[in-house]
Amino acid sequence: GVHSLGEVFESIDEVPCGAASIGQAHRATLLQRHDNTNNHNNNDEKEEVIVKVQYPNAKWQVPADIECVGQFLQLCVYFGIVDETSSQLSYDEFARQFLSELDYTNERH
Repeated sequence: GVHSLGEVFESIDEVPCGAASIGQAHRATLLQRHDNTNNHNNNDEKEEVIVKVQYPNAKWQVPADIECVGQFLQLCVYFGIVDETSSQLSYDEFARQFLSELDYTNERH
C-alpha cells in the first residue's frame, strides 16, 4: 500500500483550484513510473491530475444537511407548498444524490 503522498505524486499544489461544501480540489503531478512495458507516456510527459480531498467532517455534515432538507420539505408540506408524495420523492432523490457525493471512488476517471 501507499504510506505517503510522496510515493504517488511528484507535486501537489497547496492552494486548491476548487472547493465545495464537502471538500476541495488540488492540481497535482503524478510521479513518473519507469518499467519495461510500452503502455506508458513518453518519459518527458508528466501526467497532470486533480486530487479531490474530502473535509474530515463531511461524513457527518452531509447527513445533517440531508436532515435539514427533510425538515424544510416537511414545512413545505405543512404550508401546502408541495404535496407529501412529491416531497418524499424529492427528499429520497436528494438524499441518494448527496450521499453518493461522499464516495469519491465513483469519480476515478
